[in-house]
Order: sequence, then C-alpha cells, then structure tokens
Amino acid sequence: NPSGTYTNFAQGGLKSTGSPLDVAIDGKGFFEVATPEGVRWTRNGAFQIDNNGRLVTKEGFAVLREGNGDPAQRSVTLTSRNVTISQSGDIFDGGNNLGRLALVEMQNPDDLQKVGNSNYSLKNTATSIPVAAREAKLHQGYIETSNVNVVEEMTDMITANRVFEATQQAVKAHDQMDDKLINQVGKV
Repeated sequence: NPSGTYTNFAQGGLKSTGSPLDVAIDGKGFFEVATPEGVRWTRNGAFQIDNNGRLVTKEGFAVLREGNGDPAQRSVTLTSRNVTISQSGDIFDGGNNLGRLALVEMQNPDDLQKVGNSNYSLKNTATSIPVAAREAKLHQGYIETSNVNVVEEMTDMITANRVFEATQQAVKAHDQMDDKLINQVGKV
C-alpha cells in the first residue's frame, strides 16, 4: 500500500557517548540553530565548540538559547569544556548559568521540510509556528540513533520486490495471450 514520501519523526534510541557536548532529545522537540539562511531546527545534538568558543553543530551553525531577537545574540559562548546541560536545557559553563537551550516543537510536524545536514525549515504553506517543547527531556552524553528498523525495512523491500516480479510475470503472460490472439487466431 503506497503511502508516498514522508518523514518519520518517531523517537530513536539513545546511545551513550560520554561526550559532554553530545545532547539527545527524549520526546518531541528540535534544537534551534542559526544558519546563513536563517533559523533552522535539528534533532542532531552532536555539538562541538568552534574557534570562538561557541557551541555549534558539526556544520558550524550556532546552537541557540531561548529568547527573541537576533540569533547572533542568542548563541552560546563557552569559556571552558566543563559544560553541564540539564534535562530542561539549562547550560552551565563551570558554575555559570548561560541560559537555556532553545528547544521547540511544531504544532504540525508535517509543516517541516528537510533542508540538508539533519536540518529542517518551515514549508511555505506552513500554518504552525514553533512553540517551546516543555515535555521533552535532554540527556547530556547521549546521541539519538536512527528510528528505522533495518531488518523490518529490508523485509518490506523484499516483499515489494516479489510483488513487482509477480506483477511483471502477469503482464508478460497477458502480452503472450495478446500475441497469440493477434497472430494465430487472426489467420484462421
């Protein structure tokens, strides 16, 4: 039963990495990041520190704190690698509280479109707006793994392939009957 192309936003498993810069989201939600094209959203919490001490994605996009206004003012600048991120997203650099990571969810996840590098933007036809994801919990030292069951997907692909082959054989048999009808019955 074809269902078209869609993004499955189901929760993936959490895998321990031990890195204080890895943060996994448990529940609905996306991190806000600043890109040259504007604010985008991602669930990929494998963060790094750039040369300026900012918390960034692997592409170098600044991870944002809660707040309004200029995304450049909402970036997280660290003075050490002694970073603690609480389950609610509060960022502590040593003993200093730097604010809370911007963690949002969409009223309608179908309003999101992929823009590459695990990032999403809102579609032009979007009707929802990002709202604070208050029920999601963050886990420092973890990353979220794929939500795809490889064995199940391979089984579905084999089943689809077999259905295709059976349909192809039926079409060939129908073509052979048409050939006989035209070339042999037509001569009688």
